[in-house]
Amino acid sequence: MSGRNSFGFLGLSVAAIVLSFASSAEATHLCGRGHRTVVSGCGGCVAAAPAPAAVECAPAPVMVPKMETTYQTVFDTVYDQVPVTKMQTRYRTEMKTETFPVNRTVMETAVENRVVTTFVPTQEVVPQVITRFVCEPQQRIVKISQPYTEQETIQVKTYVPRTETVMVPRVVTRYVPQMITEQVPVTTCRQVVEEQGCWQTVMVAPTTGHCGHGLLKGLCGGCAATAGCGAAPVCQTVYVSRPVVRNVPETTYQTVCKTISVPVQETIQVAECKTTFEEVVTPRVICTTKFREVEVPTTVMVKRAIQETIQVTRCVMKPVQSNHQVTVCRPRIVTQMCTRQVPVCVPEQVPVTVMNCVPRQVPRQVAVTHCVMVPAESLVAAPASAQSPASAQSPASAQH
Repeated sequence: MSGRNSFGFLGLSVAAIVLSFASSAEATHLCGRGHRTVVSGCGGCVAAAPAPAAVECAPAPVMVPKMETTYQTVFDTVYDQVPVTKMQTRYRTEMKTETFPVNRTVMETAVENRVVTTFVPTQEVVPQVITRFVCEPQQRIVKISQPYTEQETIQVKTYVPRTETVMVPRVVTRYVPQMITEQVPVTTCRQVVEEQGCWQTVMVAPTTGHCGHGLLKGLCGGCAATAGCGAAPVCQTVYVSRPVVRNVPETTYQTVCKTISVPVQETIQVAECKTTFEEVVTPRVICTTKFREVEVPTTVMVKRAIQETIQVTRCVMKPVQSNHQVTVCRPRIVTQMCTRQVPVCVPEQVPVTVMNCVPRQVPRQVAVTHCVMVPAESLVAAPASAQSPASAQSPASAQH
């Protein structure tokens, strides 16, 4: 329905243009020779009443836009999944039985003859010289240190703190807020609708009672009342619209106010407390302890050694040997064969199927539409020429 409506609208536009030139009563124009002429249905020029003879001239052709569609071949790359079988080496674990020697120690019992030496205690009396000490008192004169105290007056220096306030200049840095203006880029996306439609030729069944010319049927002299004129399909050129929405980025600059801190240095007077120490001398009495030597008679005990010989009984160990039979254990190494299970890796070839991506080129037709300017007569004659073969074939198709 949309194709028929668009074609009907195109037919109305062309008919209005042609009828404007076909009005023979009011529409007048100036021909190329300078005569005032009246446009008639035949397309000639008729001289006005004062002119003795008629001068004919051809009107300028009317150019109308026409959409032409051409097709181009475009190749697309398509990737196909192709299975490929490869042989891969894999390892399988098997258990293998092997024999290995094991050495173990066996204890054997045996009887041996051994000589055993024992020590027997025996008492004997022997003379022994001993030394003993005897303490005897003796009178001696000993010098000892006797303490005594002396007082002495000395001058002691002390420092007394004194605090005073002094104004000292100091450099102070403070930060002052300042407004600045910057241009900040802002990117936004705007949607733009582009028309990528094309003209297509379709077969449309006309309505009963008139041909497919519509409002242009008066230009061809009318349609004959034949049986095949109303039943034949009409070839019409229809414009198919295809809007495409595309995002277009746009960058704009916005003014942004920013506050920054600017350092400012100032010199101010600051009160500072300063402490000084003054020397003060005061007398002080100091007691000093001293020592002096004094001779004192004392009695001391002096040791004197005295040696004596006494009889001492002591125990002496004498060795005695005897033969004894002793049971001993001797180790003997015995070798024994044992079996065990050992894992062994056995390689084998296994087929593995993998999928490979294989590219191929696939052609396709892409419609490209462009606009050309053609005369209005050729645009009107195109549907008429398309209808004439169809009207001629309609009786033959009816007979079959």
